[in-house]
Amino acid sequence: MSIIRAVPGLFYIIIAVATIIIFMMLMWQHVPQKCYEELNGTSVRVTDNLEKCADMCWRKHDFGSDLENDDCYIINVFVQDGNISKQDFENDNLHVYFDQIESGKQYKIKIRYNATGPEISLILLGVTETTIQPTTTLPIPTTTIYEKTCEEKCIELGWASGKCKTSDLTSKILNPCSKTEKNIGYTLDCKPEKSDVVGVTKACCCIQTLPE
Repeated sequence: MSIIRAVPGLFYIIIAVATIIIFMMLMWQHVPQKCYEELNGTSVRVTDNLEKCADMCWRKHDFGSDLENDDCYIINVFVQDGNISKQDFENDNLHVYFDQIESGKQYKIKIRYNATGPEISLILLGVTETTIQPTTTLPIPTTTIYEKTCEEKCIELGWASGKCKTSDLTSKILNPCSKTEKNIGYTLDCKPEKSDVVGVTKACCCIQTLPE
């Protein structure tokens, strides 16, 4: 008899837990998200963030049930390390209306919700030849990753020490090292990671004098 009496109470507990879970899921869908107006980074990171922005636009319009067209975002895109082709995008609801994004050029891309599809469209609005330049004194190195830490590699090259630095790419400065430092690129402890904030680049900076 005690087991039978416990069943209704257990049922109410399950209902309460399910209600809380559904409420949390609905709240999570309404957590504010950001689509960056400036995307400047590796081809993998730029592709990933364009797909995220497209997904945000799709969700914004009730997963394709909205009857009104909308220009969700206009984004300036600059790829550092290689080209992005339309085949690199894997979002089923996303249709890309250009062939590729080439490195060394700045693109203006519109993310549009097209209700007649319905679909999310990536539309090329314009392209400019190399409008983002590194600092004039220190060129940006290749994407080679040295198999040593920043400190170890700088000392090996004859410098006093080394420090991993970052810079904000949206400010159009690709070189985080100062004029008195040597940018040697990436090392084991100083390289791009998936967890990095979009629009930020890293570099190992060799320092002639030891930091205070």
